[in-house]
Amino acid sequence: MPRKKKEYLQLKINIQDEHPPVWRRVVVPQAFRLDQLHAVIQIVFGWENYHLHQFWTTKDPDALYVPETDPDLDVDQRLTSRTKIFKLLNAGDMIYEYDFGDSWEHRIHLEKILTASDLQGEQAPFCLTGRGADKQEDSHYEEDNDAAPFNKAAVNEQLLTDFPTETSMPQEYSAGGLDALVGSGEETARKIQNEPDLLDALLAGKTVVRDGDNAPVVHDLSSILGNQFSALDNEVDQLTGDDKHAAFRTASHLISELEDGEFTTDQQRHIAQRIIDDQLLLFHIDVSADQTVYNRMAVGALTAVLIAIDTAYPMLPPEQLSRLFDQAEHWASQEKNDSMLYGTSSAMGAALVLLQSAIRNPAYTKDRAKSLFDVVLQMVTNLDEPFMSEEPDRIAQLFVDLLQLRKATGTVVAAGIRHITQVLDQARLNDHDKTLLPFVQIKAWQHVLTILHVLLGEMKGTKTVWNVVDHELKEQWQDVHFFE
Repeated sequence: MPRKKKEYLQLKINIQDEHPPVWRRVVVPQAFRLDQLHAVIQIVFGWENYHLHQFWTTKDPDALYVPETDPDLDVDQRLTSRTKIFKLLNAGDMIYEYDFGDSWEHRIHLEKILTASDLQGEQAPFCLTGRGADKQEDSHYEEDNDAAPFNKAAVNEQLLTDFPTETSMPQEYSAGGLDALVGSGEETARKIQNEPDLLDALLAGKTVVRDGDNAPVVHDLSSILGNQFSALDNEVDQLTGDDKHAAFRTASHLISELEDGEFTTDQQRHIAQRIIDDQLLLFHIDVSADQTVYNRMAVGALTAVLIAIDTAYPMLPPEQLSRLFDQAEHWASQEKNDSMLYGTSSAMGAALVLLQSAIRNPAYTKDRAKSLFDVVLQMVTNLDEPFMSEEPDRIAQLFVDLLQLRKATGTVVAAGIRHITQVLDQARLNDHDKTLLPFVQIKAWQHVLTILHVLLGEMKGTKTVWNVVDHELKEQWQDVHFFE
């Protein structure tokens, strides 16, 4: 059967109730989802993705299309990441509401359907034209609230950066923001396991080219890319730039290409070697955290994906893996939690995602796994305030993974838990000034043990560890002299 020709949608998007009018005309792939359209709207109108958003159709305003559903909201909610735009827009206009406080409503109208020849070589998504200046965040109904004048060239440059391919989804605009990027190692592992064609392509050092809803086409990468080490080096250099958003975009782009099998084995090894040689996971870890924490988080997400791919199909030499594991452990043990946040992610959380990806790799040995308890202890003693996000859950899962993957026996894990508890207790006893710091650290450790207590209660063959966790929790809760 002949392949279906690709189609594109020409949309006019205008901010309602603005005088003079503010609108943009854009072209997007017909296969676009609502979450991808959200990213385009943010870029073409100069929004900064600070606030919540939602979509609805003018024909059915009671059904909301949202990035994440709210169980407390008693309305019909559907996920933007699972909703294609064409069917909805072909039936009528849609409304995109940004910032529920200021309520900037954007009306989206499908003007025409285009073919590839109509694009004249432009890569979608792109902006055709527009009118009216961008608006300032948090400025609705204020006078003189223009931000920057409309600049078509700058908008299209940003679109091309954030959408290096038509099927891209910029991670910084996805549900969870950086959370999605930080957890990408786990997602990659699932994706590879479910795509045997991708594994075959990785095995042969080839690339998978995806074309809308058509079947993926595998090409010989060397025949179309040639030596791209210089281009790779330019991208890797951006991971340590001053612009944290550029670092995230670069990491997201590299991760997308890795997940789609667009790099040869040599290129993947080259990326790994750059991370090792330049110690990118430790990039300026000794300076003020808020200056460089985003860089380390971006590199950590990329490294987690590299290791996850190697877990599914080994392609990194043992020496490279060992050195990546060394840096991952060093990063986790040195990272502080007094860093800035993006969404609900923290640098510690990103380091733990990478550690989890490392543990699941067959090259992560039982002997190396013994060092994890010292790494976790150092992470807890680095705390000067409570955990910020999902760090306790991730630490507890590390111990569960050790047991499930048989990287450590129940006796070893139990001993490690007792050791961490004893060191924290001794630090409290030695704190003659009675500061809050030991209290913060022990309470954080209790949080980990509480989650681990629940997880182990649902597992078979972990009674030894469960008993130790249960004992330590009871002992700490019964310590009535703690506050004296």
